[in-house]
Amino acid sequence: MHTSGTIKKIDESFIYISYFRKSACSECHNKKACLESDCKEEQIKIEKDKLDFVPEKNMSVKLSIDYYGSPIKLLFLIYGFPVLSLLLTAIIMQSMGIGEPLILLGILLSLIISLSIIKIFEKKLVKEKKIGINVKKQKV
Repeated sequence: MHTSGTIKKIDESFIYISYFRKSACSECHNKKACLESDCKEEQIKIEKDKLDFVPEKNMSVKLSIDYYGSPIKLLFLIYGFPVLSLLLTAIIMQSMGIGEPLILLGILLSLIISLSIIKIFEKKLVKEKKIGINVKKQKV
C-alpha cells in the first residue's frame, strides 16, 4: 500500500497523519455499479522517533507498508490458512457422519479460530518489527 497523507497533529511522542483509505477497486471504471468503491478518511498515529525528518503540521507525507518476510508465507497465512481450515473441518466432520447443520457450525467455529490465529500472528509481526508503516517526507 502506498498513499499520501497530511500531518494533522504533533505532540511530544507522536504525530497524527490523516489519509484517505480507498478500497481496492475504487479506481475501477464500473465503480458506480459497485457498492465496494468507497473512500474514507482515516488517521494513524506514528512515533516521532521513528521518523528521519522533522515533522511539521500540515506537511504532506508518503505512507507505505513494509513487510520484511516472505510474501508467499504472508499470502498463505491470510488466504490459504482459513480456506484450508474450513475444508479440513468440513471433510473431517462429513467423514464422521455429522449432520449438515452441525458441519456448518463447525465451519463457522473453524473460521473464527483461524482468523483469531491470524490476528495473533499480525500482532507478533508488528511487535517483532517485521511489518510496519514507513513514513517519508513528500517532495514538493
